[in-house]
Amino acid sequence: MKRSKVFSLSVLAALLGFNIAAHADTTFLNVSETDVSTGAHKYTFSLAPGDYSLYLTDVSDSFSNLGVTVGQGVTNFGKLTLVGSTNSGVLNFTIPTGVSDTYSAIVYGKTSGSGDFTLVVSSVPEPATSAMLLAGLGLFAALRRREKS
Repeated sequence: MKRSKVFSLSVLAALLGFNIAAHADTTFLNVSETDVSTGAHKYTFSLAPGDYSLYLTDVSDSFSNLGVTVGQGVTNFGKLTLVGSTNSGVLNFTIPTGVSDTYSAIVYGKTSGSGDFTLVVSSVPEPATSAMLLAGLGLFAALRRREKS
């Protein structure tokens, strides 16, 4: 009985780890940075079609009106500006199917002295993946319940 329980927990942990690893590991190759103007930097990277979340954080809390615009050429997917005492935010955007290309994020803001910010773009898991995970957890719960009786 104990061996079965340990096996079930290890399988469950492996499934959860696989699901997290499948969507949390967004690695960008060939990211380039250029100065656009005073107080603005442009980051260029490649993205495949899908849903993404961009996280912007004012690490040193020294920016006023820190913001980011994500787009491709003249097409903007969205804009996020942190004003007042807000020091972090999220911008959700979608790259249409059939469009896999180079995109850019222009980060801008005025600092008092110097400042640090964090910019993270990560893919959003598809609903089907979450549904499969829930179905698997339900199956484990049913097996566990059957095992007890």
